[in-house]
Amino acid sequence: ASWRSSTITAATTDKVTIGPNYSGRLYATIRQPLLQGAGTDAVLAPVVQAETARTIAERQRDQAASQVIADVLYWELWYAQHAVEVQRAALAVAERQHAETELKIETLGTAARVELLQYATSRATIQEALNTALRTRATRAVELGRLMGLAPPEARRLIAAAEPPETVALPPTELLYRAAHEQALGLRTLEAQVDLARQRVEAASDQDQPRLDAFATLGMSGLWANDDLPGLTLPGNRPAFSGLVGLELELPMGAAAVTARLAQARSELEAAEARLAAEEAAVEANVESLAIELDAAAQQVELTQQTAALAAELAAAESAKVSLGSGTPAEVVRAQQSQRESALRQLRASVDQASAQIRLELQIGGLLPRFADVLAASPGWSDPEGAR
Repeated sequence: ASWRSSTITAATTDKVTIGPNYSGRLYATIRQPLLQGAGTDAVLAPVVQAETARTIAERQRDQAASQVIADVLYWELWYAQHAVEVQRAALAVAERQHAETELKIETLGTAARVELLQYATSRATIQEALNTALRTRATRAVELGRLMGLAPPEARRLIAAAEPPETVALPPTELLYRAAHEQALGLRTLEAQVDLARQRVEAASDQDQPRLDAFATLGMSGLWANDDLPGLTLPGNRPAFSGLVGLELELPMGAAAVTARLAQARSELEAAEARLAAEEAAVEANVESLAIELDAAAQQVELTQQTAALAAELAAAESAKVSLGSGTPAEVVRAQQSQRESALRQLRASVDQASAQIRLELQIGGLLPRFADVLAASPGWSDPEGAR
């Protein structure tokens, strides 16, 4: 709306106000970038980068979940429990031998004082080992409870009821490599980071171009007035139509900032690709090492089983010799100590084998699919893509 004040003639100072006059315009502009910003890749770059960033976050979450699974598969508590059982069984035997020898000395007079001292020393040694085993079992339970989010008093009541998994035949190393490259969460996360870095390079490359846009503007306008004066309205009060088609070129005065962002994006892409290559080499080396370790652990389990069986037979034979009067308590004590140590080594070999298998599954990305059902029941957890 506009008003205009004007003198009536040049010879007078009398003024007249014309108006209000009204005008309105409705228009639409269509713009198509030809260089900078051209194509759907440039237009959708922020959306694509956001989706890739979400993928990275999901894979990092999956990697963290796999690590939690590996931590909670805590066979040290199982070992500590069975170590307590070994020491308690040994203590029961030592107390029985001490009582029998004491009875022989006091009642029958068929044993010497030195024999009683040998059994007493063995009993005291086993009591010390049992005390250490009980303390270790409590600390292992508290550690597992910490990983599970339990308070220490509640964690101390935890019991490892399952048994370590049996030995499984490993597939060829080439298949382990392939599984690691396809499923290893660390590699998948780095691959997504490389994709994000590449997308940022493409976006920065687009910003490095001059802006050249084709545009078209279509408009409709009208003009009318309250005063019935000629020339102040369009004929018949019809609207006027207009159109404009052209090219718009924008050249920056300096491109130092844009060039610097492009160089930074390319450097970040090179760094991401280098990290991915280094991780691929590390994964292959870790898979090879863990396969060797798991194979050696399986062999160690078999060897310790044989040793434990032989040690048990030797301890029984030495005890029988003492009963027949041809053996000595010192030999019995040594044989029983060897039996305890062999039993503990057998337990440790089983735990080492289970731990090596867990680490190998973690390396090749096998833990998350195996425990997807358990995670699905957890509050706030959504199944990762392809986990089942």
